[in-house]
Amino acid sequence: LGERGATMTSFVLLLAFPPSASALLSVKPITSDAGYHSLREATRSTGRIAIVEFSSETCAACKIARPLFERMAAMYDEVEWHEQLYESSTKAHFKSCGIAFLPHVHIIQDGVAIESFSCPPSKLYGRIGSKLHSLVAPLRPHRGWLNGRRWHSWRIGRRLDQE
Repeated sequence: LGERGATMTSFVLLLAFPPSASALLSVKPITSDAGYHSLREATRSTGRIAIVEFSSETCAACKIARPLFERMAAMYDEVEWHEQLYESSTKAHFKSCGIAFLPHVHIIQDGVAIESFSCPPSKLYGRIGSKLHSLVAPLRPHRGWLNGRRWHSWRIGRRLDQE
């Protein structure tokens, strides 16, 4: 697509999924390699789920994925959301985490990365959403029925499916 196509795609995604002010505050930056390891230890002691997006300021795909990641952070407040930039870390740290392509996502539970994947921004929402739905559903109260339809909060736009 070239530079212009990537810019247009990110513009369209920003219009479709504008990040809220609370989402911007809910994604916390990790500024060092030690911060990532302390986050893993914290999830081991607290039992919470954490999601870390590894990205770069110069990566076009990372720029497109950023609003999607922030929107998901606003939807799943039971989960800790973090971002570690390539520029604030060492290449050896990224290599030790098994990261070959950006953007890359780690889903951490009990101090272990239970899911680790790189994917294009178009599939990021589905990959994280499907995994989080199975992890977070037991923590949430039952959403139930709404006007004879099943309520699915884990899909884009909180879509209603006919049953």
